[in-house]
Amino acid sequence: MPPLCNLVYIDCGELCVSIPIGFEVSKGSTVHGCFVVVANPSPCIVSPSTKIKCVKRRRFKVVELRNNIAFIDEDRHQCFVYPKKLIHEIVKEYIEPIATGRAPKNIGCLLVGAPGCGKTTLMNILSEMYGLPVMKFSPDKILNMYVGQSEKAAREFFNNIRRSEPCIAIIDDAEWIIGARRLGGSPEVEQISLNIKNIMFEELQRLSNENRKVVVFAATNVSPSAIDPAFQRSGRLGKPIIFPLPDLEAVEFVLRFYLGNRRDIHDLAKKFVNAGEPMSNIMEAIKDIKEGKQPKLGGSGRGYKRIVAEPIRELEDLERLIPRESLERPSRFWAPYPWRIGLAIIACYLATIGKGCIVITDYRYVDEAIHMANVYNSAIITPSSIPEEVLRFIDLNAEVPVIVIGKDPPKIEALTLPNITYLAERRYIVEAVSRFYSVEIPSDVKEKIMKMLNGDRFELALETIVSTRYVSEELIQWIQSTR
Repeated sequence: MPPLCNLVYIDCGELCVSIPIGFEVSKGSTVHGCFVVVANPSPCIVSPSTKIKCVKRRRFKVVELRNNIAFIDEDRHQCFVYPKKLIHEIVKEYIEPIATGRAPKNIGCLLVGAPGCGKTTLMNILSEMYGLPVMKFSPDKILNMYVGQSEKAAREFFNNIRRSEPCIAIIDDAEWIIGARRLGGSPEVEQISLNIKNIMFEELQRLSNENRKVVVFAATNVSPSAIDPAFQRSGRLGKPIIFPLPDLEAVEFVLRFYLGNRRDIHDLAKKFVNAGEPMSNIMEAIKDIKEGKQPKLGGSGRGYKRIVAEPIRELEDLERLIPRESLERPSRFWAPYPWRIGLAIIACYLATIGKGCIVITDYRYVDEAIHMANVYNSAIITPSSIPEEVLRFIDLNAEVPVIVIGKDPPKIEALTLPNITYLAERRYIVEAVSRFYSVEIPSDVKEKIMKMLNGDRFELALETIVSTRYVSEELIQWIQSTR
């Protein structure tokens, strides 16, 4: 005879129907016209102590793209897109094992990424698709002003996980509990925090030793380096899975889903990706676009940006300076160019040869940026003004090419590229800057820029165009007249 049910989730449509005591149910079956979304365990017998909950089941259409997977809820007209590698890792190592009655690879899983990249949303989607109940661990449910009650609530949370096996547990905004241990605040608060941490260490290890069919997902916005290393051990939360900022394919798919096949979809997607916008910001921008407003670009990236540049076929000539084969190994280059000009040239060249690039914008999240570059085999571009210790950290940990751009020589061993002003391919350099920064330069003005014999004036012309996003014959004449 099957065991007694701990909990049962049913979808009865508009009405909620009770299930008779003694009735046998299993996940995916139909009882009195209701679909059994979750039966824990499955199959099981309904008893007086069984928790029965009526839910509205979400049906997701799964669309496999080249680099991403889209989950479409047609009933609610919602679309969620995540990297294919990330989905496969989470499903294969954590979700599928517990859904098929096995213990996962690791009892915990640390999810790290920028705010608004959908960490908790993905866990909810997967739990609904695989019929797994979700237990949520949050400060408002745990912390209590009375002595000993917070610790008691934390213990009870893990007891509920055991009773609900197999299940998913989610600790959202987990930095409040998994952050690095430090002194500060009142002694009472520090003691409660330390006690809960120790309970989590102990309970995670117990769940692992007991081979429980559960996964505890901890989602956080902080950098992996700000997380207590004790949580990142095997048998606890383990090494982090990092949620990246969305790429061009993901953003284009989402824009087409909500806005249809507008002519400017590709250009809009490029702007959002290059601005380092998380998907939540893009969804807000879609609302503005639907209302006829200009979308706001407020993203500052996540310490890095996944730059999208236009391929320029003629830039393939730069291969003699940066050979393709050198970009398939952890090589290091120094481009002694002004930052904005150099970024345009290098990004367009990488796009031309089919190589992705990640630009470092904030060294506080450099470990996350390096991880993303290693996972997606993208070159890292960084300004030479970055602190020396950060650049050395990148050099030590990046398994991909690193290109340092700027007038100051980097404090790492790197191959120096020829000075930009003496390159024969000036025409293509002007074209790269024009396209990268979306500045229309008339052909006659282009000719005058390229004929500037003085290298400093050539650089000044490009820098002025980038800064002002404006170009005219009068501007070029003024540049030519400067000393």
